[in-house]
Amino acid sequence: MTIAEVRAAHDDQVANARDTMANGRTRAVRSTQKTLGTVVASHPATMAEVWADPATAANVADWERRTVAWLIEAYGDQLVSVVRHTDEAHAHLHAYILPAGAQMKFTDIHPGQVAKAEIMAAGPLPGEDSKVLNRRGDKAYRAAMRSWQDAYFERVGAPCGLSRLGPGRRRLSREEWRAETHQADALRVVLQRAEKVKVSGARFVAEKHEEAAAIVAEAARVKVEADVRMQAALAAQDKAVQAEKRARGMVQRARQEMSRLKGLGGAARALWDGLRVSRIRARVEDAVRPQIEAWRAHAAAAEERAATADRKRREAEERARAVSRSASELGAQRDELRARLAVYEAASPSPTFAPAASGRHP
Repeated sequence: MTIAEVRAAHDDQVANARDTMANGRTRAVRSTQKTLGTVVASHPATMAEVWADPATAANVADWERRTVAWLIEAYGDQLVSVVRHTDEAHAHLHAYILPAGAQMKFTDIHPGQVAKAEIMAAGPLPGEDSKVLNRRGDKAYRAAMRSWQDAYFERVGAPCGLSRLGPGRRRLSREEWRAETHQADALRVVLQRAEKVKVSGARFVAEKHEEAAAIVAEAARVKVEADVRMQAALAAQDKAVQAEKRARGMVQRARQEMSRLKGLGGAARALWDGLRVSRIRARVEDAVRPQIEAWRAHAAAAEERAATADRKRREAEERARAVSRSASELGAQRDELRARLAVYEAASPSPTFAPAASGRHP
């Protein structure tokens, strides 16, 4: 929103805001209630440096982007406008927050006010009077605001190579301040490199996990296919064995029948029957032999298919074991990468950044 749009939205929201009294009735909010929050973020670079140096301009642009992202994360939809000012000595931003809720109380989202309100609501400790209680509330207010600015430094200041406090506050000499500035800039470079390593490392791990998953899936598919072929081959082999048994039974019964016929007559009959039996045996063997040979060939083929399926199954299991070892190695590499990145992420913390209860600079 533009400033004019912010003003119009604020006035409309205030006109509909209601304050609930102790008796349960509602009324319009008081004219003294704080209904608009502002945040001013300032960069140490001067506007002259921004116009003259492309590197400084790029750094300030990165600082702006990170500042806006931090504001959105902190205030969400309540952040309605961020305005860049270039008419003063240093580059800076003004942000405007319209508090949500029926009463539009900015004190409900102001970190310092929230911390002090909790102390005051709890009441005095034994031996405390109202003045001591108020001083303890002020101390909580200041601690909360320092934590709030620390969070800004960690998310915005440090990645932009800025210091947490300026030189005047700590009475640093020019050389000490220059050394600290170099250190902060070095930290910015390290954090940028760490971020790149983190992104590339995460991409590498993801790619390797996908590759490993694909290999494992392929190995599982081959194993299932090999198991199916193995079962089919074993079934065919059993069928061939049963068929061969039946053929042998037929031959055995034919021989028994021929033996019985031999003992029914005398020598002439025996000779005649012997000739007959030999002919019957030859006819039976000639009729059965092709089928027996076919069954034997079918059984041999089934055994060959079973052996092939078993070999493929063993190869699939070996590939699965290799993939498991590769996945374990990838996990170890990922853990080592995370441990290295944690060293950089731990050192991650700019400009002084204070909220105000009104539209004026704090």
